[in-house]
Amino acid sequence: MVALRKDPTHMREILTTAGITIETLSALSISPRGREPYGRRVLYSTPDYEVMLATWSPGAECAPHNHGYAQGAVWLVTGTFIETHYIFEKELTDLTVSGEPTIWTQDNVLDVGINDIHSMRTSNGGMSLHFYSPAIQQMKVYDLKQRRTLTVTDDCGAWVPQNTQKILEQAAWPKR
Repeated sequence: MVALRKDPTHMREILTTAGITIETLSALSISPRGREPYGRRVLYSTPDYEVMLATWSPGAECAPHNHGYAQGAVWLVTGTFIETHYIFEKELTDLTVSGEPTIWTQDNVLDVGINDIHSMRTSNGGMSLHFYSPAIQQMKVYDLKQRRTLTVTDDCGAWVPQNTQKILEQAAWPKR
């Protein structure tokens, strides 16, 4: 992965060089559909890289998820978000909150690690720009209600898909 300085000034420099402004991003944004927490638009994708724009509804929360084999950064372009980290160990038979939630505001940049499991929520809506390498593949979404882990298609966001064709695999968690 190409080294990416994870600060908003560097993110703006990259976008400005490409002729992209925050207004351009706003014009490219798409609204969430149905019960999806955010509208998801992939702006650039190769096997090695993916850039995705998320437009969040007020009060939205995504499901706990990982990023498959990808790592990268998420720039919070607008809005305030609360991020919660989790751990999942088969011996625990559950998804467990790890540490205290973190409040992130506009212009913060979050690290995304290969083994990270997290969820995001926003009270006031917002827009986030996601940079991943390699492109998202084999992402897992953790379904808290039905106690299962879903491996979803590469075009699915961080939510339990209504369209079951977007679920590639599922594994029930052991009973408590």
